Amino acid sequence: MIKIYALVIVVSLLGGVGYAAKSYYTNTQNTIKVLRENTLKLEIAVDTAEASTKALQQILQNQLH
Repeated sequence: MIKIYALVIVVSLLGGVGYAAKSYYTNTQNTIKVLRENTLKLEIAVDTAEASTKALQQILQNQLH
């Protein structure tokens, strides 16, 4: 009888550890996805800001000359 309880406890612990590992992996992958999307948005924003800066510099140069 004690062997059955020990087996149930061991299986429960292994199941809990497996579930925790899967949950951690899933959450980590979701975080990586969000961070990649945010990085892409920031890169687009930087490109837009650089293009705007160049355009404003060109306009300023045209007005000074």
